[in-house]
Amino acid sequence: MSYKEPFNWKRKLFHLSGLIIPIIYFFNLPDIFDLRWFKDDNRSLIFYVLLILTALMLVIEYLRFKYQYWQKIFLKLLSPLLKGREEKEMQSSIHFFISCAFIIGFLPKETAVLSVLFLSMGDPAAAYFGGRYGTVRFKNGKSLQGLLAGVGVSFLVGILFLLTLTVNESNINNYFNDFEFRLFLYSKAGFNIKAFFICFLGAVSAFIIELFSGKGFLDDNLTIPAGSGLVMTFLTVYFYDIAFSEVFYSLSDLLFLR
Repeated sequence: MSYKEPFNWKRKLFHLSGLIIPIIYFFNLPDIFDLRWFKDDNRSLIFYVLLILTALMLVIEYLRFKYQYWQKIFLKLLSPLLKGREEKEMQSSIHFFISCAFIIGFLPKETAVLSVLFLSMGDPAAAYFGGRYGTVRFKNGKSLQGLLAGVGVSFLVGILFLLTLTVNESNINNYFNDFEFRLFLYSKAGFNIKAFFICFLGAVSAFIIELFSGKGFLDDNLTIPAGSGLVMTFLTVYFYDIAFSEVFYSLSDLLFLR
């Protein structure tokens, strides 16, 4: 976030509503419909809903930029939730839906949840502390203090999430019998330093990536979840010495019916 842009509380609180997506995904809520259309209905249905929402948002963007009447209605309803530049540029919610579709469609479940937590919790922290206390500035206006705040808050909420998984390990393994969780913080073998470092390096990568994110397609709502999610996936492959195909889902699972 640039130091010239004021902190938008309404927008940052709205960011938190994005947590509903990983919550729905994590708890397999689409399975209540018992559709049995895909190999993994939960992941596939959320993936397609996100693509549909992206398409609808693009239609809205087209209408508001082409017709002044639609633009006036759009700004009247949603201007408090927009960045200043989004009044004339594509809104970042589209980037968020695209990134969520990618991480849910192809990355491990706990990694997908962590990467959205980094964006929803860490990015507002980086914006607030960077705007209020940022003194060491980079050329793009972002600050070292904002970067450190984003990393710190992301790592903290990430550890709390993994700790929640760990405390409920037996229940989770019974409930998610179709998915193997690896990022428990400790087990009978002791403290899991691998999960700790995957979370930490994921948080660091999220805000190094955010530092170089900008306008247009490389919006941080896309780059933080997708970039940190990929970093944590590669780290999982490396630390656990497993094949990439074990943690990166196949496109065929999303495309084909049972």
